[in-house]
Amino acid sequence: MDHSADTAQAQSLLGELWRHVEDVSTRLEKAERRKRRASACDRREVSKLRADLYETHHLIDAIHRRFPETCPHREAETAPGGP
Repeated sequence: MDHSADTAQAQSLLGELWRHVEDVSTRLEKAERRKRRASACDRREVSKLRADLYETHHLIDAIHRRFPETCPHREAETAPGGP
């Protein structure tokens, strides 16, 4: 099994997931700003965006558990002079 290829693929997927987090977060912020005058449809959109954001973070966490070397915190811990 080629771990370096798997890790590279995991890193690529993480990049896409983080871009998705940014996109959903931006859309969620806009939807929440409209919340004062929100209709039931707007509230459902906010709820759906939150669920999407939580699921994306869950996927990111799962990749970090499967490929610990992709976790940015781990790099800081193992770097020379790290904690």
